[in-house]
Amino acid sequence: MQKKKFKLDTFVAVILKKDNKILLTKRKKNGWGNSEYALPGGSVDGNETLRVAASREMNEELDIIVNPDNLKVLHISHRKLSHGIGEILGIFLQAEKWAGEAKNMEPDKCYEIGWFDIDNLPENTVKELKIVIQEINKREMYSEIGW
Repeated sequence: MQKKKFKLDTFVAVILKKDNKILLTKRKKNGWGNSEYALPGGSVDGNETLRVAASREMNEELDIIVNPDNLKVLHISHRKLSHGIGEILGIFLQAEKWAGEAKNMEPDKCYEIGWFDIDNLPENTVKELKIVIQEINKREMYSEIGW
């Protein structure tokens, strides 16, 4: 009997940084982060690279153009979801440059977007993101959250 292969969902999140500020989105209830700030991003679709997925998400969510070649992987997070509902792999990338001014293109999923000091994130920032930012600041490439 053949064992069923385990599949790990993957999402990409992009750090857009101007001076010492990063762009965050205030999420509406969508399964995680209700009324909390998070990085823009989303699920990786089939038949696309991580950088292409991140570029696509920036265009869909913020109406900006990010060349996939201008995205650098900063951190990978393997997260165990609460209540035993699974696990997910997060790929955190930084856009070195982009074209356009970010605007909220998904008001059904996002209350607002804004630029926040990376050293003083809003109190209602997704707790896992705070952990990832700390790890990135320590130049740690990988973290395990919730295990």
